[in-house]
Amino acid sequence: MNFAKLLLDPRGVIGRQAFADGLLALAAIIALALVTLGVLAQALSWSVGDLAMALTPLLGTSLLVTKIVAANIENRAAPDLIAPALLMGARLYVLACLCLKRLRDAGRGPSGLIIAGAMSLGFHVLMGQWAQTLLTSEMGELFPPLIDVTFNLLLWGVFLLSLLVNRSRRNA
Repeated sequence: MNFAKLLLDPRGVIGRQAFADGLLALAAIIALALVTLGVLAQALSWSVGDLAMALTPLLGTSLLVTKIVAANIENRAAPDLIAPALLMGARLYVLACLCLKRLRDAGRGPSGLIIAGAMSLGFHVLMGQWAQTLLTSEMGELFPPLIDVTFNLLLWGVFLLSLLVNRSRRNA
């Protein structure tokens, strides 16, 4: 299976090895994109912090959602967050494609992915709102994102690990 089909096509099934390969390919793409953004930022004197944040799993996602929540609470437009949100969406789409194919191969439906995604997004938003209420305190900007990252690390770690260890129903 080629990597474009593996990473971008939600149809079909993949085994444990292809799933692990897809996760490694996604990590490599993220690392390459971060290095590329860093080089471009230096060469063009750009500030690409939000773009890099959108590519970074867990902490980057948490901080970006916090910024989006802050813009929403303050009733201001945040056009500078559109590109990071699109990058984050692309990263999450690739992860969803991999997970859906692996779930299908394990004989499970998409409900686990939907529940994990909803829990993750809900927790991101709650922590983002909490961070906004704590901005006047010294720990306001740090404490909620750390709790968010810890929760999501456990949630996605358990979910992805369960997909890696589940046997294929095709071989059963």
